[in-house]
Amino acid sequence: MKKENSVNSSDKAIEQSVKNIVWDLSDLYRGADDKKIKADIAKGIKLADEFKARYSGKITKITKPADFAKMFAEYETCLELINRFMQFAFLNLSLDTSSASAKSLLSSCEEKCADMENKLLFFRLELCEIEDAKVKKLTAAKEFANYAHQLEVIRAFKPYQLSEKEEQVINIKNLNAKNYVVQLYDEFTASFRFKVKMPDGKIVEMNGSQLRNLRYHESSAMRKQSAELYFGKYSENLLMITGLYNMIVRDHAQENKLRGYKRADEPRNISNELDNRVIDALVEVTTKNSSLVQRYYKIKAKMLKVKKLSLCDIYAPVAAKTKKFDWNEAKAIVLDSFKNFDPSFYKIASDFFNNKWIDAGIGPNKKSGAYCSSSVPGLHPYVLMNFTGNLREVMTLAHELGHAIHAVLSSKNTILNYHAILPLCETASIFAESVVTDDLLKKLKTREEKMTLLTSKLEDYFATSFRQNMFTRFEREAHAQSAEKLLGPADLNALYAKELKLMFGESVNITEDYHAEWSVIPHIFHTPFYCYSYNFALLLVLALYQSYCEKGPKFKDGFLKLLSSGSFVSPEAMLKYVDIDISDKKFWQKGFDYISSKIDELESLLK
Repeated sequence: MKKENSVNSSDKAIEQSVKNIVWDLSDLYRGADDKKIKADIAKGIKLADEFKARYSGKITKITKPADFAKMFAEYETCLELINRFMQFAFLNLSLDTSSASAKSLLSSCEEKCADMENKLLFFRLELCEIEDAKVKKLTAAKEFANYAHQLEVIRAFKPYQLSEKEEQVINIKNLNAKNYVVQLYDEFTASFRFKVKMPDGKIVEMNGSQLRNLRYHESSAMRKQSAELYFGKYSENLLMITGLYNMIVRDHAQENKLRGYKRADEPRNISNELDNRVIDALVEVTTKNSSLVQRYYKIKAKMLKVKKLSLCDIYAPVAAKTKKFDWNEAKAIVLDSFKNFDPSFYKIASDFFNNKWIDAGIGPNKKSGAYCSSSVPGLHPYVLMNFTGNLREVMTLAHELGHAIHAVLSSKNTILNYHAILPLCETASIFAESVVTDDLLKKLKTREEKMTLLTSKLEDYFATSFRQNMFTRFEREAHAQSAEKLLGPADLNALYAKELKLMFGESVNITEDYHAEWSVIPHIFHTPFYCYSYNFALLLVLALYQSYCEKGPKFKDGFLKLLSSGSFVSPEAMLKYVDIDISDKKFWQKGFDYISSKIDELESLLK
């Protein structure tokens, strides 16, 4: 760990350190005006037309496994082109969400993507018409081994598929309605600006990411101001945001009804290859362990020498002075930790720094938050951050590079097997954070430094598990009640207030402005019922990490095999590589027992 005076960089120095950390998208296209974009779109449409002419109405008549494998490979070629131009359009807009040309490009790409998907729809529909006996022979054939699992995944949706014409109408509807609603939510909230009075009296204009970073400020007045400004802006616009959310929820409900799903989260669970009962067990066990959250925040109140925390203080620093890290320091911390874990982690992560595959600065209209975007196996992912130098963002860097490592390791697969299911998508990212945390804990010298890191990590666990569980429970109830009536802002606020109370109990004061917090959660707009994936992954990783601590180097072979598998086999089969059974409630409880042990560790430091 570097000396105190070397890490306490000024905000200006940190901003300067990421000024030139911009990604180079030329491996995709040279720019938004690159003629190759239109050429690839035209080529993709042509390939889709040819694929349809070659196979439409004929799939059930194909008999040889090798011919089936050839057809799947041709289908993947179409997918590769779609993913490439769609990824570029998304990344291009992320840097300036107000750019008319970037929005126009994404809209055009989405339109062409929907066109191609409609041409290719017959493929999945006709695969579901194949007789079960024939499917059994196919999946057992060596020539078809690469696609055997994906055929089973496609056929899992057989009971819920509509006719080809109906599926095409839904695709067009999504393009012009649901997708646009999500885009409007992003554009609208990205335009929010906040006038913040700083401790020195100066008024500074901030975007949402910058303002949210004040949650970790040393001053309770600054934390309170940031919460009031942030939720105040969303509350002022709650009528519109509620309208957008209602469109998404009701659209989801109507499509589920047409398809015959019995519950709102069922499409997500099937696509994640997870039984409804597994998710129910996850939600139930997490909710039962909410007392851990409440226990911790009572301890933190004592650490901060207050009777009771307010919700805006839950991320308050416990140290007298908060450490800041510039970009190079964050890079060194993450890479050193990865090197100590495994050479492949270090090598892959280093490539992202050396080849301009990361964009880390803060722009006025840049997409908030952080993500790792991967599209096709033959191309490296890209990482986006809004880096302002606090410890959590060092962990975010580790998290997103974990995603990147996962994608690179799984790139030996073809595109249908490239992307892991959503819950397993978070495995490498959260594991990477754990590696960095433990490495830092070994290097820290003082009691105060160790307490700061432990509190930060525990709060990350609560955010990744209990908060995501709270979001999931909120979504479930919002979707259920929406089936009975159109929900207004007050209805949604009341649902969220109930979940806040269930998670925090009497451990913190919950002010009314937080009741609108549901409106700032992008996943419930973008990808309904995504949030449980974080909780699933955290508890999985805590079990994996305990296994690593027990087995040492012997653990790594199975773990790297899991990360390299993409979605080549089922989640259950993949988790056998690391001796895990997700159907057992005791497995989920094991993760909470680990969190409890970390609270014990914090208490022992306090004594």
